[in-house]
Amino acid sequence: HFTSSSIGREMLFLMGAHDRGKVKPICYALNKDEGSWLQHVWRESISKGCEVFHDVSPLSDSAAALLINKDAPHVLIDLNGWSGGNRATMISMRPAPVQVNYKNWVASSGIPALSFLVGDRVATPPEFAMDFSEAMVLVPNSYFISGHAYQYPLDNPIQAASETTAPLG
Repeated sequence: HFTSSSIGREMLFLMGAHDRGKVKPICYALNKDEGSWLQHVWRESISKGCEVFHDVSPLSDSAAALLINKDAPHVLIDLNGWSGGNRATMISMRPAPVQVNYKNWVASSGIPALSFLVGDRVATPPEFAMDFSEAMVLVPNSYFISGHAYQYPLDNPIQAASETTAPLG
């Protein structure tokens, strides 16, 4: 999901929000760059926000799992769920000690290798926790990531002009 999709946009904002002294994002692209200008631009932007970016799309599930295990991430976050290009077999090989279901599949994945699911009280009501194979990690308010600060920085000239202009009327 390192494309111009809604999840790709959120990941761009998320990668840029990390304190690199504490978190070093490593991203594994499960789907190949299809070559469209828009997809390529988003993928390149997201990759620049990562400490390491691997395209594992040409690799077998076993080879991809070995690469992830070699990189030794503390947490592996699956953004694909069961959507197109999923790598459930690779996830089932447990290449990382903690594996998390996040974003694309707000229902349970049913994959025992995914220990946690990140959601919120609306998208994943805690009263349904017994229906999930993953333990729920519920974030306050909403688990959606907003890129508002990224897209509209405080030094935005339009915003600055509106703050210095006398009100109409």
